[in-house]
Amino acid sequence: GPNGLKWLKVHLSNLFGFDKAPLDERVAFTEQHFEDIKDSAENPLGGKGWWKKADKPWQALATCFELNEALKLEDPEYFISHQPIHQDGTCNGLQHYAALGGDIEGATQVNLVPSDRPQDVYSHVAKLVIERLEKAAAKGDETAMLLKDKIKRKVVKQTVMTNVYGVTYIGATQQIDKQLSNVFDDHKQSYELSKYLTKHVFASVRELFEGAHLIQDWLGECAKRISKSIRLDVDERSFKNGNKPDFMSSVIWTTPLGLPIVQPYRENSKKQVATNLQTVFISDPFAVNPVNARRQKAGFPPNFIHSLDASHMLLSAMKCGENGLDFAAVHDSYWTHACDVDKMNVFLREQFIKLHEVDLIERLRNEFDERYRNYLQILRIEKKSELAEEIVALRKRLSQELGRPITLADEIYMEKKRVQLLESENSEDISKGKKMITTVSLLEKAGDIMKLEKKSDSSCIMVLAPLVLPEIPPKGEFDVMELKNSKYFFS
Repeated sequence: GPNGLKWLKVHLSNLFGFDKAPLDERVAFTEQHFEDIKDSAENPLGGKGWWKKADKPWQALATCFELNEALKLEDPEYFISHQPIHQDGTCNGLQHYAALGGDIEGATQVNLVPSDRPQDVYSHVAKLVIERLEKAAAKGDETAMLLKDKIKRKVVKQTVMTNVYGVTYIGATQQIDKQLSNVFDDHKQSYELSKYLTKHVFASVRELFEGAHLIQDWLGECAKRISKSIRLDVDERSFKNGNKPDFMSSVIWTTPLGLPIVQPYRENSKKQVATNLQTVFISDPFAVNPVNARRQKAGFPPNFIHSLDASHMLLSAMKCGENGLDFAAVHDSYWTHACDVDKMNVFLREQFIKLHEVDLIERLRNEFDERYRNYLQILRIEKKSELAEEIVALRKRLSQELGRPITLADEIYMEKKRVQLLESENSEDISKGKKMITTVSLLEKAGDIMKLEKKSDSSCIMVLAPLVLPEIPPKGEFDVMELKNSKYFFS
């Protein structure tokens, strides 16, 4: 068909890296090279070797064979093509973040908003960085003066791509240094300049995707609090020295497809065994170890976005299957036959809209509230506050009853008992539970718990409090329904 022939031409243009232009210009690129296509297909090894100049030379050669056979026909539109044609997303992670955060400008730059030409987010960020450097240079910043004419798309591309997946400052510096080391001979100088530039790249991405970054921060803070929460269903005897709990709570969530995901990051407990020959370390793969809170926090934002990306791919694959289309995927690149690309594009957009027309962050927050209900967190509050004095008095009374100093494990045991009474079906038990006073029950009456939290210092006491997750950040004005008319969402 006519559209199938068009997509075969677009596909070849994409394989040569000419994929940032409008579709009609990509078609024109291929049509200008019909002689090269014929030469590549009929004499791939002894001819001019045009196909070798492609970004993906072997795929390009396969497409040259296909187009050459089609062009031999009186009407090439009747050719039956078996070549898989790919449609690539524009930095998928940023597309999901822009939809979650409602960033209008960010959504525009990753082609969620209809446009006459495909937008290139990497070039746009490079432009924002240059603007920042020019302002700094105008104020006499010598480093900015040195760098402002050296910023190209490829300098920022990898860092922009990995920024939403949690790349660290050091990791981003190394990425940028790979590019700047080709410009500056002195490696020490290029690394120092890369450190400086990384701050500007991060600031530019945050400016462009402000709502998305607030969501990213929110996800990280949720993971931090969850992974440092205390489960009442864990035997209180597992607490070290009575006051140092082993945090056992992984971050768990459910994808839009209903699949549960558990982050597996836990501390590795190893035992050293000395033999006559050597010392070896062994670990029990079935042991229940405390979670690694740092990795839980760092891993959750990118893992959550990957889970949405995977959901979109599977929803798209199922829709294609229902409609008789062959479908394949390589990460953010979706493939079908040339005659079916237009249909697949409709399905890709419909399924992305279907995914994001639900407030996924609100849905996640509701799941967390239910999943981690009755979990506890450790807070430090002002020692001289009225609440702290109440808690100290309660602990003193309980210590006298026990005949020994009260421990964190004792307080958790009491709270566990109070929750069991409150959740009983027996009215007498419920009444007893309501009358019980624990450190947690005192905190529950205190209002906004997180406002009470202080940094660790000598003027604070450590208390148990209900686990409270941060408020969801405000969302921008972008409406995901606009995607329906965007030609370059996948192209």
